[in-house]
Amino acid sequence: MRKYPHVAFAAVSFLLVTGLSTGTARAEDELPSGSDGPRLKPILVADGYWAFHDQAPLVRKATGLTTGSAHHAFSANLVAAGAKLEHSKLMGQVVVQFGDSVDNLYGTSSSTRHVQLASVGYRLGSDFWVEAGVLPSQIGREDFVSARNWSYTRAFVSDATPYFVTGARFGWRALPTLTVDVTVFNGWNALAFQDTNDGKAGNLHVAWRPNAWLSVDNAIVVSRELSPSSPDDGKPLRLFEDLIVEVRPFKWLQVAIEAWGGREQGYVVRDAARAEVQKDPMYYGGAAWARFAPSETTYVAVRGELFRDEYGILLGASDVKTVAPREVRGLTLTLGWQPHPAMLVRLEALHRTSKEDWFRLQENGGFASSSSSLLASAVLSL
Repeated sequence: MRKYPHVAFAAVSFLLVTGLSTGTARAEDELPSGSDGPRLKPILVADGYWAFHDQAPLVRKATGLTTGSAHHAFSANLVAAGAKLEHSKLMGQVVVQFGDSVDNLYGTSSSTRHVQLASVGYRLGSDFWVEAGVLPSQIGREDFVSARNWSYTRAFVSDATPYFVTGARFGWRALPTLTVDVTVFNGWNALAFQDTNDGKAGNLHVAWRPNAWLSVDNAIVVSRELSPSSPDDGKPLRLFEDLIVEVRPFKWLQVAIEAWGGREQGYVVRDAARAEVQKDPMYYGGAAWARFAPSETTYVAVRGELFRDEYGILLGASDVKTVAPREVRGLTLTLGWQPHPAMLVRLEALHRTSKEDWFRLQENGGFASSSSSLLASAVLSL
């Protein structure tokens, strides 16, 4: 298990956040306006877990998991602290983060991975706003903070898309039920303040909330992320679309479906190992969730997913495995208990399969075509 030298930081952050919350206005109060000073809303996340993976390599980390990856050990998945500025005109938030999930997603070579959010903004009236900095991504359904998801682990289709972007965003509430956002950002899954492509990426996001039981989100992304496969090829253009529909037909039942697909226009894959040449490769993924809540404090959630990425454009390789799997599937069962709005305890079982032997083994350093995991977690989120 990785040892984190941030326990003292977490303790100091907790004391700081507790201090900030003293004397602040209640959430239901109106936002400060005019010359009134803004107020700070504290943000704190403490996420710990224990996990057992039947296919866990000698490095004691499960293949393809960014949440709950450590094998047979208690570990910190995410520790985050910060504050959000609340005002009728001014906007802003700063959050720093540490933990297994951060290192698994961004690696350990850059210190900017510890910046989760850092943004400022201004409301140009009741229906327009602009903000810039490190912002939450508007692509994908699952959140980087596990407490906001029905499942503890994140799906392959979620980890393949950005959780945060660095750029500028313009928002417009076109109707009381319809919001449109346009974001220009540095690049796909880029670290905070870093740029990963020659130009800039663009995202158009439309959110429709016609009533309390239906929500629809659609995101379209255009960017240039890949380098040409040969000097004679032009710069590929990424075209990506994501659709999310969530319904709540009963108070005790919620269902969500996500489907996305993308194409690398102008990219040529020359795969010598497979003796293939493919132009404009495509990839697609989808997931379905169901959440049953027999009481206000307990729920059962099920998630199924499919991710097909023929040439490893988004999925990538596995540790020392140089060839990415063409297709992965997953099934997750979660039992959740929430004794307090800020506390969530979960027990989760996860089974994943691949068409190729991709999950690294612990015993002999080989690879398997499937992997199962059992996780127990507790998350405090303020």
